[in-house]
Amino acid sequence: MSWDYEVRVRRMHVTLRSRYYEVDLLNRVLARDGAKQVIEGPDQLRQELTHVLNVLRGVEKPIIDITDGIRALAVINGIITGSSTIDLDTILM
Repeated sequence: MSWDYEVRVRRMHVTLRSRYYEVDLLNRVLARDGAKQVIEGPDQLRQELTHVLNVLRGVEKPIIDITDGIRALAVINGIITGSSTIDLDTILM
């Protein structure tokens, strides 16, 4: 996915020995061996963004605290930089 691409596409393809799956996350459709099925349930991204807005408005408390957020960012940074170890105690001090 490119940010400068005009058409939004969120698809994933999974090929197994005897099955083929395609998931269209934007339109919430699962195709298995050619048969399509609409995925029911809440829109997770919309719920997450609504929660963030409510936290910013002071309506809700964050699901995670700042320490958990820093830990998550440290792990992501370690993965991106290719670090072999991540010392969370050093980061949180």
